[in-house]
Amino acid sequence: MLDPLVNLRLSELTGRSDINDDYTDMLLILRKPDDFFKSPSSDSDVVINVHTGVLRVASSYFNKAIDSLLEKRLKESGHLNIGAPLQLVLDTQYPSVFQRIIYYIYKNDYQNMNEETRFLVPLYSESVRFDLSELKNGVLRMIRSQASLEDLANLASAAESAGELELASECGRILSDSAYAVLSSNLHVNFGLTAMKSFLSSDNLQLDEVETFAALCYYMDTNKNLHSPYSTNHLGKQEKDLVKNIRFCSMSPKALSEFRCDSVNTFLLDGALRILNKTQSKPRVFPWNENDEYKTIKYNGLFPIMLVRSGKYQLTDRDHNSSNCKLVTPQVNKKVPSTYLAHTHGTEREGCEFFWAFQVSKTQSGKIGLGLTVSSDQPLDELSRSVFSTMSKSRKIVFFYDFAQNKFKSGYIDNTSSTEIRSLWTYDSNMNRSVYKLKTGDIVHLRTSVTFSCVNLQLSVVNSNFNEKFTIPISSKRTLGNLIKRAAILTSPFVMTYDVGDALVLPGLSSNFKF
Repeated sequence: MLDPLVNLRLSELTGRSDINDDYTDMLLILRKPDDFFKSPSSDSDVVINVHTGVLRVASSYFNKAIDSLLEKRLKESGHLNIGAPLQLVLDTQYPSVFQRIIYYIYKNDYQNMNEETRFLVPLYSESVRFDLSELKNGVLRMIRSQASLEDLANLASAAESAGELELASECGRILSDSAYAVLSSNLHVNFGLTAMKSFLSSDNLQLDEVETFAALCYYMDTNKNLHSPYSTNHLGKQEKDLVKNIRFCSMSPKALSEFRCDSVNTFLLDGALRILNKTQSKPRVFPWNENDEYKTIKYNGLFPIMLVRSGKYQLTDRDHNSSNCKLVTPQVNKKVPSTYLAHTHGTEREGCEFFWAFQVSKTQSGKIGLGLTVSSDQPLDELSRSVFSTMSKSRKIVFFYDFAQNKFKSGYIDNTSSTEIRSLWTYDSNMNRSVYKLKTGDIVHLRTSVTFSCVNLQLSVVNSNFNEKFTIPISSKRTLGNLIKRAAILTSPFVMTYDVGDALVLPGLSSNFKF
């Protein structure tokens, strides 16, 4: 039988001029599983000439496979026939990806790998399958560097398709910190079940539970393998496993009654009983919390969708929690306008990629600051250490953009005062920095990306040219994920206002969303 013809020469694949293709001793035949039982030499095969010695060193899998080929040859012919190349047939769904594996094996540099996102999961899967530990670690390093939400969503989908469920789950968990962006842009539609469950079960979904349930219904309705709760089909086990991650006990009784249908009535009843018995599940993270300067408004549940700077005054007499505050902003009973700094922040959560959206519901002069808190046991610098060390254990570092002065600022806060930011520092703006005055109706996007050496903060205002970035000099000692092991921080949204009566609201999911 004639040897299959080499159709991809090793010297060309690796780009190495020092490789003499005539001195290789094995043919590596890459064959897709569908072609595996075809003729010994299929036209669709990729045939590469390689060195057995190089592959032996790279992986115990190849070491054993080569030993097996030699034993078979010796048993069949009584000698090794050293002059004839061995033939190793590998079934792989990714022949082009495996070519990259050969490239990296011969390059022997796994620290500086560079690949397109769509190749990362196949590379990871094949590196695990063929026991290429150094390659696997190199691919994981590339996966950890993925900061784009689109890339992480594609990674989640590819991981699920390849059977790498732990990786898919970790991607879903990371993306939960950017739920507004993920759901508005429909990135979740291509999630597999594992990623979607991880996404839905996360405490870090900063959304009203009604919107979360609506997004899940849309996901099931657009997935050909699933049925929506409001379709004519009964829910199967897969659908129920998804629905059980919705925290119906975080909704209002009114919202529960509006969702009634045979498919979810059991879940709704459980939610209603938990509300009645005051045994609700743990609520998801809040974007802000009440204090002596701020009131929060809930609508359709436990989630505070609006924040009002009330100061020492009361809100106008009405049940704001039962009316749609997105349509009518609550008023503050005050005769003389009050202007002084006050702040609040949301529920602390651990994460590495965050995307939050806030809408200005009402503002007197646009004097609002938005940013994040960071929990740390170390001050920002030595000059402020004495201040930092005397603060209570609730102390946090804050970084925010102050639209009143159009500058980034930092400082320290704790629970002892909602009107003081200690060691407040203003960062000099560059000459080209945008000057923007917030107005009622503006939606601000706040994006945070964490690395081990710093935290990158970006703010933009929808339908405007305002887009400002700041690198926060804070290193991370935390990691998120068993495989991905991304740098992470403990953080929460931070809000600062000057004018009593100003209000912020969480915008609804937007079909016009753009990154």
